[in-house]
Amino acid sequence: MAERSVEKIRPERAASGIDLLVLEGNDAGKRFTFDGAEALIGSAVPADGIELCDPSILPRHAVLRTHGDKWMIELLDPLAPPLRINDRERARGTVRPGDRVKIGRVVLEITEHAGMSLRGILQSGRRRRHVAELDRPDTDRSGSTLIPAVSDDADASGTLLRPISRVAIDRGHLTVLQGAHLVARSRFELDAEVTTLGRSVGADIQITDRGVSRAHAELVWEDGALVLMQKSPTNFTFVNGDRVTVSRRLVEGDKIQIADVLVLQVEGLPKRSSADPGPNSFGDLSKAMEARLRLERQIEAEFLRRGSMLDVDVAGSSEMKQPGTAPAHIILSFERFRDFVANTVREFGGKVLNSNGDELMCFFEDTYGAVRAGSAILQRLGEFNRTQNLLPKPFRFRIGIHTGDCLVDLVNGRAFSPLVDLAGHLQKEAPVNGLLISADTLAVLPAGMPFEPAGQIARHSMATYRLTSFLD
Repeated sequence: MAERSVEKIRPERAASGIDLLVLEGNDAGKRFTFDGAEALIGSAVPADGIELCDPSILPRHAVLRTHGDKWMIELLDPLAPPLRINDRERARGTVRPGDRVKIGRVVLEITEHAGMSLRGILQSGRRRRHVAELDRPDTDRSGSTLIPAVSDDADASGTLLRPISRVAIDRGHLTVLQGAHLVARSRFELDAEVTTLGRSVGADIQITDRGVSRAHAELVWEDGALVLMQKSPTNFTFVNGDRVTVSRRLVEGDKIQIADVLVLQVEGLPKRSSADPGPNSFGDLSKAMEARLRLERQIEAEFLRRGSMLDVDVAGSSEMKQPGTAPAHIILSFERFRDFVANTVREFGGKVLNSNGDELMCFFEDTYGAVRAGSAILQRLGEFNRTQNLLPKPFRFRIGIHTGDCLVDLVNGRAFSPLVDLAGHLQKEAPVNGLLISADTLAVLPAGMPFEPAGQIARHSMATYRLTSFLD
């Protein structure tokens, strides 16, 4: 493969995510979260799209894409009126937090969203250290170097100091070609068994840029070869311009690019021989499968939780936004609705994972806490409408709760599991101002709870139960 110059290596950095707040149009007050690679905008889009119900919106009107550290919005139908980005007519253009975009008669404001993708999904609680990392090692009276001794079964808080002898090891080094202002040194030795790279303060090579994940990548010595292990699922690593998806063996002269901010060159290693499997190969299927198994186990160990998903949705939200209602009243009322639900969820030990439009998905490790939160939301709804709602029509809710295993990132507010979808189906089947739970949820609740059978969701053969009275 022909060597590429550093200047030509320009991978896009994963953006941190945004919310789209509807300021004008039939959907005024709705908020949509975008943290993926692409989402369609229109009146008839997939579930992961941004669905707008205004009659001025076409079925597939525009598309929003991640574009470096910004976002790109593009008109899909050339016959549609042009977009207006900050009052400038455009067929396509980049947007950032603070911008306003007009699509048809709908006005969207781009705002920052703190809870994002599963950053650090592979970040291990264990920190490996090597004597070569210590620029100024402490020593005991015998002259031996003291370094942290970390067991594979212990985290960094359980480290002990043990004496070892300093051994000179020369395995090559990394030289910084680009982005020297983001790291502490211009050269890093490769004599540790594992060298971690990332934004975390515990990383061996700490990179101070938000486009870099806390646990971004690792350099590991395996059977005498240096291997780059990709750790971040959202921010990319490239070798000689090629994206590393899982792992990549490195040789003399390889250029490692972290996101689009730092370029490191490998020096002091043997050049690739004709027997080397090459840059796009694992080289050994069994090793690749072992790496995959380690990854799956680590994801489960750090993110697999058993608990309950509570889904809250506003019933008939479009009817609440009557013509002539002040947009500020719509926006403020729906913001208050989200705060009301989020505060109640936190009160009972839960966390709001996502908020799209008029729907909030929440996770509870305690199922009883989830049911109590759902009951409290309905019980307090009358007071909320009297004191917080500025609209002529009252807020009405549907709530669904399902229980089981789920991959949940509580720090960044994301979940990946059929549990989320099933909670959503229960919510859609729930009566207005009612709470519907699954048989799996009822099975772990205390006996005598006020629920009655409510039939089945045929599509999933799921028995459901309806709350008949508020909980104390």
